[in-house]
Amino acid sequence: GKYNVLTCLYDTINYLPSLEIFTEAINRVYLLLPEEGLFIFDAVSEFFCKHYFNGFSEKEVIDSKFAYQRRSYYDRLKSLQINEFSIYTENGIFEEKHVQKIYPFSKMQNPVAMIEFYNVSVKNNNRNLLSGASLKINKGEFVYLIGKTGAGKTTLLRLIYCDLFPSTGNVIVDKFSSSTIKKKQIPYLRRKVGVVFQDFKLLPDRNVYDNIAFALQAVGARKRAIKSRVLSLLTQVGLNHKRYHMPTTLSGGEKQRAAIARALANEPFILLADEPTGNLDPEASRGIVELLEKINKSGTAVCMATHNYELIRYAPHRTIVLENGLIRREIDSKNISSIRSL
Repeated sequence: GKYNVLTCLYDTINYLPSLEIFTEAINRVYLLLPEEGLFIFDAVSEFFCKHYFNGFSEKEVIDSKFAYQRRSYYDRLKSLQINEFSIYTENGIFEEKHVQKIYPFSKMQNPVAMIEFYNVSVKNNNRNLLSGASLKINKGEFVYLIGKTGAGKTTLLRLIYCDLFPSTGNVIVDKFSSSTIKKKQIPYLRRKVGVVFQDFKLLPDRNVYDNIAFALQAVGARKRAIKSRVLSLLTQVGLNHKRYHMPTTLSGGEKQRAAIARALANEPFILLADEPTGNLDPEASRGIVELLEKINKSGTAVCMATHNYELIRYAPHRTIVLENGLIRREIDSKNISSIRSL
């Protein structure tokens, strides 16, 4: 018969007593599917990871093989625009009574979480830089991290690009996990994560064009590809007319635009901006946020740390409020404009 494998899993996962039994059940499905088995196995693995709080501890899931490359499973399936998965068996291994309703894959899944924090804490000299942080940033999302200096904003961003590791808990970025990532894998992760700093960090001995090109040269891009990409980025950030200017001749807003272009060079899935408007006047700050919104609309997720409350009211998005290393609350973009004080 023809049955939707995700529906069957949805109906049975609640009473599976252990990961071992779940693994055995899926292995049997896999053996019954000589041609489609691997594809179904990927889908089921991803589905299980999405529901692991259902009676299983975080450690049990992290230790299971279903946690391996969990994000790549979903991306692979979505890229092929497949919404339902069906299996065929000769003896009807899944009885029809278990299939009460069809749950298309696209509807069952939550928005695609590209960054996930699970009860993450960071300590330094007995001081909590971050305490018990759990959050998700979805594909294509725009998120503010807001709080006073020392609240934990920069710590949270550094955890995403593996400049810092949790004392406890786990951070998952794309297919990489902070608990299992190897040192040699970190550069590959960082190619997928663009980072913009408050102090720009432009190379002072190179012009704007060469600053952006450097990020592509570092990963071995070809000269022709570098030229095309750099000119495209310069146009995107509005600096094409200043491509040969040195950083010292640029205004603060122009320096930050150049830094943003460099961060986008390798087409990251997310752009992390750590107080990008901290050294800018109000007008230039609004210009930077408008640019980040434009970048976000093109498909790149943005996570921006700031303490500028006026700025998030000017361009409201999902906002995570941090205080003394704790995530105090989240504010939906629809409610930000009416809030006078965070």
